[in-house]
Amino acid sequence: MTGSMSVARIKAPLPWRNLMKNRRAERNFRTWKRFSMIIGAAGLLSAGLVGTGTATAAATTGCSVAGLGGNTICEYGQSWTTWPNGARQVFVIGTNYAVYTRWQEARGGRYVAWTSLGGKARSGVAVHRSSSATWTASISVTGTNGNTYFRNRGNTSISQWGPWTRG
Repeated sequence: MTGSMSVARIKAPLPWRNLMKNRRAERNFRTWKRFSMIIGAAGLLSAGLVGTGTATAAATTGCSVAGLGGNTICEYGQSWTTWPNGARQVFVIGTNYAVYTRWQEARGGRYVAWTSLGGKARSGVAVHRSSSATWTASISVTGTNGNTYFRNRGNTSISQWGPWTRG
């Protein structure tokens, strides 16, 4: 065939056109609703009002221990203990997710520099002591895999901690 063929447009009956309009409007509304939810969630995340489930160093830096400095993850807090000689020790999670500690050499004395105890924590440090009259203690954190890990300290000096073991 060598000619052009004209196609006549047939308008659908009025009820069919209204149904199509309604479906388009419904689809557009669903798309807008989904877009609004995404924008709203992004706003809450950027404002720090909701978390992503996994802490990130960039979003959680800026805290330090009063009078002792350091750069810690605020959400994980600080854990303190007092030893039999009255000296205090603090444990925190650094921005690299390792456990850090500082302690006094004697009651009211100066604090030693921050010391890394290593690890990759996704929780604050819990200090466990059976008695305040002994030097024995253990600390625990939740690791990146969700397991609990411990480091134990025998009845010796404050700086003698054993290796991390899975609990």
